[in-house]
Amino acid sequence: MRPTIHEQLSGVGRLLDLAQESHPLPAETSELLSNARRLIKRVAASWDTALPFLLDDNARLTELLDNGVEAQTPSRPTSELSPRRTRSYEERWLSSSPPSPETPSFESVGQRLAVTCSGGSPPIPADSPERRANVNAPSAESISGDRHLAEQFPLSPIDDYFVHQTPDPVRVMWTGDPRAYERHWVVIHDDTGELLIATGGSLYPNLDRAEAYAIVNSKGRHTTVRSFRSIGADRTDLRVGPIAPTIVRGLREWRYVLEPNEWGISYDLTFHDTTRQVFREPLSDSAHGFPTGRRNDVTSGFECFGSVTGWVEVEGERTTLGPKASGTRDRHWGTGRGVGGPELSLGGRLHVGTNGNAFVAFPDWALWGDRLFYPFGDSTSGSTRVLKPSRRLRFEPETDIFVEAVVDYEFDNGKQVQLHYERIGQQTLYLRCGMYGGTPDRDIHQGGYGGPDLTEGETYDLSRPATRIGIRGLNEHLCRVTRDDGQTALGIYQTIDPVAYEVCMSGRKGWNLLV
Repeated sequence: MRPTIHEQLSGVGRLLDLAQESHPLPAETSELLSNARRLIKRVAASWDTALPFLLDDNARLTELLDNGVEAQTPSRPTSELSPRRTRSYEERWLSSSPPSPETPSFESVGQRLAVTCSGGSPPIPADSPERRANVNAPSAESISGDRHLAEQFPLSPIDDYFVHQTPDPVRVMWTGDPRAYERHWVVIHDDTGELLIATGGSLYPNLDRAEAYAIVNSKGRHTTVRSFRSIGADRTDLRVGPIAPTIVRGLREWRYVLEPNEWGISYDLTFHDTTRQVFREPLSDSAHGFPTGRRNDVTSGFECFGSVTGWVEVEGERTTLGPKASGTRDRHWGTGRGVGGPELSLGGRLHVGTNGNAFVAFPDWALWGDRLFYPFGDSTSGSTRVLKPSRRLRFEPETDIFVEAVVDYEFDNGKQVQLHYERIGQQTLYLRCGMYGGTPDRDIHQGGYGGPDLTEGETYDLSRPATRIGIRGLNEHLCRVTRDDGQTALGIYQTIDPVAYEVCMSGRKGWNLLV
């Protein structure tokens, strides 16, 4: 087995000790050796939370993942309430690598230390998964490998493009509000109802923080990977750890990649937009802000539905999505929306999502919360507003989590429709695992993590009621949806559990129990 980074650093430290003990050294040289020891200790202390892919290690890791070593690891038991903690990428790689016949020279160790201590990144091979997953982003050499960019702050490479909306560089936000964000979100399901995927990510420019999550629910096995890093100079790079989305064509196509990782889930999915995106005006106004006269949350953007191709792998078992796999995605930006958790929520109200939302697409129209969207080329212009619906909901008796609904809708074009939602098994995405309302284990909120770069995750067995109670919150339930004219589709009903049950019990207008 190859020596670990800690073992190599210890070896360098021993050489420094031998050099100082074997020969009388001038005071200046002794001071240099002391500084080198301190640097080695700092590198060793930070290694477990950093992910500096070293020059030759990067090529070996690429080969390892391409050969499917992760798929050969034995199955691991899922947890109930306490998540599995991480091992470092280095430990995972070394534990599954064949013994190396070569012992790294101290010269190569010094080269690696230079890369690690500089904070830079080594070149990424052009045919590596990292490069392939970000084909539209500037190359790694021109961003993270370019040390001169630090001299040019606040300029960044994207400032060479004709995209400015203010006199400021792109890295400078229009507001100094720390809650300013850019966010993407997508939910995807196969056509059998057995696979449910959610992934999303946010950039917080004023916090210099990027985060992302990926959730896969396969027949009630609910696994999440979360990752955090600083934004750095390249605002176009959406990769955070192994979560690597790519904008292939704006308003038309995204690619979502989750690279192999120690939690046993990965995917490569392409999302083709099929409904017309319509700009969503900001959702708040100054009349209802805090303090009076100030907007609380300012969110704008767009939403759509689409078809999905690709594959998902869970514990070494790969599933290719069927021809009717589909999903919905959004792109929102603004300020607020739960960024920073309770500490940054103006007026004391923490926004985690919308209770009683629905996302379901039929051939002639698609329901996305308070809007109807239409396929590209449809004769109906824009979108149609959905008025407040009348809901009747049923819940699990042991958890108060949503299980079924009959909802009557009225649209501002005068049409009315009734939809019947029936949850499929335990096919629910628990978005607290995606930081909506705070993670179940450490209460990390969107924009609330301020530590070193980190990738973590966990798996939950949803067959146990106690587990579902422990992680409930903003939930997205995969449902079989039946329209009152007999048409059926798979779609998502979104609730905040157990708040939805409590609202039904309170007698609020438009919220009732389904009996």
